[in-house]
Amino acid sequence: MARPRHRLDLVIVPADPDRLPDAAAFAAREAAWREAPETLVPGGFADLRLDRPQGRALYSNQLGGFQVRCPSTGTPTAKAFSRAVEAWRAGAAAVLADCPACGAAHALGAMDCRPPVALGRGAVVLMDAATAALVPGAAAALAPVVGPGFQLVFRRP
Repeated sequence: MARPRHRLDLVIVPADPDRLPDAAAFAAREAAWREAPETLVPGGFADLRLDRPQGRALYSNQLGGFQVRCPSTGTPTAKAFSRAVEAWRAGAAAVLADCPACGAAHALGAMDCRPPVALGRGAVVLMDAATAALVPGAAAALAPVVGPGFQLVFRRP
């Protein structure tokens, strides 16, 4: 099992898993965020980048596995979740169509994942953050890049 590392990255993924972060909006704000990183994170961060993978990605803690449970029953559903994520990466909707625990359809983003994960086509990554929190107002500052809502994933690369 991997040991926790000191470095903490905050990965900010659009709430809509099919939304591509806006590269032009990121470029317009990047210099200001580098100059004053504490405008996003208390205590700041060492670096930032816009992650835009070739396809759809699962953002996670990078320390190993995670647990996935049905949001209705709490029953483990990791295998079914993994299959649904692979189908999403291939172009399907971000849905676990037939939950093995309850039979219902669940949005992949609604599954109970611990530690939290996020599906996306890109993210803003704040590297080596001083804290695991964003400052009040960060959501409004990030909205032009990631949209009106986002998921925050903590990563220890």
